[in-house]
Amino acid sequence: MTKLTPVLIDNLIRGASLLSCGGGLKFSEQIKLAKGKRVQLVSPNELRLNDWCATVSEVGAADAPVMAKTKLPQAIKLLEAKTGKTITALIPPEVGQEAIVIDAAAITGLPIVDSDLAGCRAVPRLSNLALVILGLKFTMSPAVVLTAVGDSRFISQQSNLKTDETKIRRLVPRDQVVTLVGGLVQAKTICRYLNYSSYTTAISLGTALGRKQSLKLVLPTPVLFGPKTAIVLAVHSGTARGFDSKIVTMMSAAGRLKLTVENEYMKLETDRQTFAFPQLIMVFDSVNGRGVHSSELTQGKNFDLVVADAFAFWKEKL
Repeated sequence: MTKLTPVLIDNLIRGASLLSCGGGLKFSEQIKLAKGKRVQLVSPNELRLNDWCATVSEVGAADAPVMAKTKLPQAIKLLEAKTGKTITALIPPEVGQEAIVIDAAAITGLPIVDSDLAGCRAVPRLSNLALVILGLKFTMSPAVVLTAVGDSRFISQQSNLKTDETKIRRLVPRDQVVTLVGGLVQAKTICRYLNYSSYTTAISLGTALGRKQSLKLVLPTPVLFGPKTAIVLAVHSGTARGFDSKIVTMMSAAGRLKLTVENEYMKLETDRQTFAFPQLIMVFDSVNGRGVHSSELTQGKNFDLVVADAFAFWKEKL
């Protein structure tokens, strides 16, 4: 088990801002929310095989502030009482929500599993979670929804993730968020299918970004393009469909680039090649050593781009 010091947390959030592929919480928000928190990181292999882990995430309006979670311990006790399962650790829902996970771990005293449900990246839909892609049955229910006023509501086991989402969103107040505690998964499942050390990888990436070192040696998969510096020539709104959607035209030494953004769904077109989700298309700020959120892609700014290959399970299943 590793204690996450302030330096490690800073590097974790820096690296995660790259792996979140333009999605997740903004870097500045994450740094602010995680400041002063004391948490521990545990390897899946350090857990007992039958230990149960839960995920903590927020659901609701994208522009709503992160909610206070002082009643989170009571929500976890309710989930344990309803399911008969003792929760030993928290597993991140995806890369890009580190501050929420760190806050939850600090409040509950539970360690964070060095993994995540999405495959060492951020994903735009629950149907993109790694266990689902691998063909395993997985739901966020049974779960507990915790509201900003401290009310907890138990959601019994549903048949699929779509039904989960429908049930959960009915409990979200307008223009607000709720905290979801669920996604129960055993350590033996994490060890077999999700053992890719997401947070350790993000810390290594964050360290490299901060020290202006090469990313090729620390990215989790082979680099397919870049890193290349580019200037944003124009930004046009895309087809929304519930996403942060835009088309970004850039110019680099490699020529003209077209970046299509729909949250973490990204497509990068060069004169010779096209890269697309689930490949890791990452935009970053090499000067300040951090990833770039899709909302920051504005005309006249210089950014760096790098594309890494998708994890093997994505390529095998899609």
